[in-house]
Amino acid sequence: MKAKDLNKDQTFFLSQVREEALRKTLFPVGDILKSDVKKLAEKSGLIHFAEKKESFGICFIGNRKFKDFISEYISTPPGVMVDIDTGRRVCRHKGIHLWTLGQCIHQPSQSSAYYVCDINPASNIIYVAAGRNHPSLDCHQIFCAKPHWISGRHQKLMETHQVLVCDVRTRHRANFTKCNIMFFGDKGKLVVDLAEPISGLVAPGQYAVFYDGNECLGSAMIVGKDKYEPRKQFQNNEICHSL
Repeated sequence: MKAKDLNKDQTFFLSQVREEALRKTLFPVGDILKSDVKKLAEKSGLIHFAEKKESFGICFIGNRKFKDFISEYISTPPGVMVDIDTGRRVCRHKGIHLWTLGQCIHQPSQSSAYYVCDINPASNIIYVAAGRNHPSLDCHQIFCAKPHWISGRHQKLMETHQVLVCDVRTRHRANFTKCNIMFFGDKGKLVVDLAEPISGLVAPGQYAVFYDGNECLGSAMIVGKDKYEPRKQFQNNEICHSL
């Protein structure tokens, strides 16, 4: 179940845990707001914890930039960023591992911002779209691997009715979106039809987490999404600079 404090709700990260384990797990502050927890700490004389600042980001990275951190463990050859509509080379990049779908690209020579809309590991090309509202950033369908259902009854519902109506989110704290879940292909894969498009927040390797009201039903790893088709052939024109 979702926590009372939705900003601190951890169901997104617990969605792959087995029901047997969750039955034996206690969440003592799940029904309390974080602000009330701090007040209780202050009343109990735990001033250090009551006044402790909120932590954000990935705790084990520290003050390093994420690009510097990930480059210590992963390296890919440099490549180019290409405008998905015109096929024009926008600039060079220093590795696809440094970029993710929906990420904003700060390009001083361009009048409008670019956003990553597709990454092709085979060609090492990152396709970018001009403007945050570009249709290539919208996702209408999500393709997922075999799901993990916290409760077996949802697996039975899928097998009986072949469709499950619920909510989905693809990132922690992202908005919930109404969807229909259906089986796709073999091995229990899923296709998730979205009632409204999700913009720039869906990438393979992330997880789609499913909800029915306050109940977290489970989740499935994202393996793909619907593609934006209008794509010009790559033009090998002059490079601006590296990012």
